[in-house]
Amino acid sequence: MTPEQLTALTGFLNLLSNWPVWASMIVVCVVGPWIALLLLSRGQEKRFSEQKQMYDSNVELVKTTQILAKDLKEIITYNTQVMTQVRDIAENNLYCPLNRRQVKQKEVDIKKEVDG
Repeated sequence: MTPEQLTALTGFLNLLSNWPVWASMIVVCVVGPWIALLLLSRGQEKRFSEQKQMYDSNVELVKTTQILAKDLKEIITYNTQVMTQVRDIAENNLYCPLNRRQVKQKEVDIKKEVDG
């Protein structure tokens, strides 16, 4: 309980101390549950606001993750294209004069058009 709540409760108990016992018991039995409900609802309200803040943070995290995933997709696509070119170069040995096959440039260009 906060100091303000304790002060209010102490003031209420001081007020009840001047009343007869039976009147004090009736007030405590009737008003007591309402006070308990108010205190519990304040706790629930704080937990709900924290949960809402957590939800908002998670939404922001998902948006950031989707942006990163899109960038990653573009990188993977580019890498796949480059590795395909590397495979074509390795298959045809176009840049190694010692191991070069007897492949004409025209055949390589036709193969790229068919694959591409």
